[in-house]
This record gives sequence, C-alpha cells and structure tokens, in this order.
Amino acid sequence: MITLVNKDRLIYDLEYRVVDIIKEYQETGEVIISTNHEGICLDHCNFYSLLNYICEKFSIDRSKVTIKTSNSLEKHDQYKIDTENTYHWFAQTKQSIPNDYIPSKEKLLKHVGCFVGKINWNRGIILSWLAKNYADQCLLTCHYKDEDSRKLQSELTEVNFYNSSELSNVIEFLKHCPIEIDESFEEFTIGPPKHLALLKQYKNIFLDLVVETYIMGNTFFPTEKTLRPIIAKTPFIILGPKNYLANLKELGYKTFSKWWNESYDHYEGVQRIEEIKKIVATILAMSTMELQLLLSDMNNILNHNYNHYMEHTHGY
Repeated sequence: MITLVNKDRLIYDLEYRVVDIIKEYQETGEVIISTNHEGICLDHCNFYSLLNYICEKFSIDRSKVTIKTSNSLEKHDQYKIDTENTYHWFAQTKQSIPNDYIPSKEKLLKHVGCFVGKINWNRGIILSWLAKNYADQCLLTCHYKDEDSRKLQSELTEVNFYNSSELSNVIEFLKHCPIEIDESFEEFTIGPPKHLALLKQYKNIFLDLVVETYIMGNTFFPTEKTLRPIIAKTPFIILGPKNYLANLKELGYKTFSKWWNESYDHYEGVQRIEEIKKIVATILAMSTMELQLLLSDMNNILNHNYNHYMEHTHGY
C-alpha cells in the first residue's frame, strides 16, 4: 500500500510516490493508495490528473486502483474509492474525554477562543486578525516555530488575493509565537488522548472559532477541532471547506443560524474567512451580559449536540 503523507493541499514527496505506484502495479497487478487516515480532497490538489497520466503512460488498469481515504465526499468514476474510517476522530475523541469532565460555563472571560496547533496560511490570517484587533477579548494558541517560516511565507505569497498589509499582519503576529495558554499546550498538539487538554478553557469562552484541518476542496473530515466545542457545550463557527455545516447537519447536529448568518458555509478559502470575520466582529462587539443571554437561548441546541455526540459514533 502506498501512503500519501499530506497537509492542507500538499502531498509530500510526490515524485517518490509516483515510482511506488508504478512499481506496485508491476509487482502485484494492483495499486492501493492511502491518504494516511486524512481527508484531503485529491481532486483539489490535482492528484487525479497525475494519476491519470501515470495510468496512461505505464498501461495501468484503472479498475485495479483503490484509494483509501477519510474524506467522506471523495468520489471518482474510474478508481475505486474506499471511504472507511471517515469518522475515526469521533470514536478516538470520545475515548479520550476525562472521566471527571463535566461541561460548564463559569464567568465569561473571553468572547472568542481560537485554538490552533500547526500554522498555515489560513490559520495565520485569522489569528493575526484576531490578535491585532481583539487581543484582549480572545484566547488564542499557535504552535509556530522558526523553521516553519519559509514554508508559511511561500503559502502566503501564493495567496495573492491578500494585500501587503494583511501579509505584514501575519508576519508581525508570528514574531510573538508560539502562543501557549499553559504547559498543556504542547500536549494538545500531539493527538489523542492529549488533544483534549484544552477542554478546561471552554468554561470561560463564549465562542470557539474552529479552524479545521482542511478548508479547500470537496471534503468533509470532521476532527477533534469540531468535537471539542460540542463536548464543551460551546457555540462554534467553523473555518472549513464549503458546505461543512451542511454536512455536519446531515449527521444530526444543529448549528446557529438563528443567531448569526451561516451563509458563510456556501464559501471556501478567502471568501469564507471574510464572511466569518463579519460575524465574529459582531460577536466581539457584544457585552458579556448579551453573550450570557445568547448562551441561555442556545441551551437546547448545545445540549442536543452534546447528547447526540455522546450517543453516536456515526458508523465508526
């Protein structure tokens, strides 16, 4: 089996994987490709164009190619798509919830939480915007190291729809990173069971601005990032791919269109970011009393989502 190690819209060491594909077919008469339990959209990163070329050039029977992915929306009319383990984060996260954890809201100290581990262009843009304009009202994390700088600047250069001031904001923000809440931050970036170390922070925030693993392409791959606010009975806005909320509703969850405009779910990438900024800015302009009243009004939905998650594993 050939594993595609990937992040965002990138597949690492792709030239070596091409050789592996050719070799595996010549030796076994079939090809099995895995996205490493991730939900990348293979069409968005142009993988199918490359795979089509390889199959044509080296006479590989496309019906003998299987792709294992955790993107529940992945489809192809010539290659076999195996979407098993799509919701593996649901089970892993549930198993990692501390036995003594009880979701609660105490005094609201911050309007918004945005908990980011590894940095990329979209996370840099949303975090720098929050830090520059609303630092006192936000609880932020960012696991950024100097060695990430070259890759991130390359990504930001490719995102040429942002002006120089936006890029300057990101660069300035990164000078203050990594941003850690406490000693548990390093733990939460590693994975289950430690990725829930942040749960204790939710009792003091109104909203979780979730930045999911993938935000571009036709993909639906909910991770612990989405599940944390559900477990913590906290409202959320999700920077994810187009139709992410719609797909979440298909699983039986409810969202917050009664209280803010969720048409941002019709967009991806930069346009989604800009629509989300408008909503978050409105929330940040509210008083603590207004936020408490909103939480009371949202109570039925917050309880529904929590109970629905605790009662279901969604086929995993």
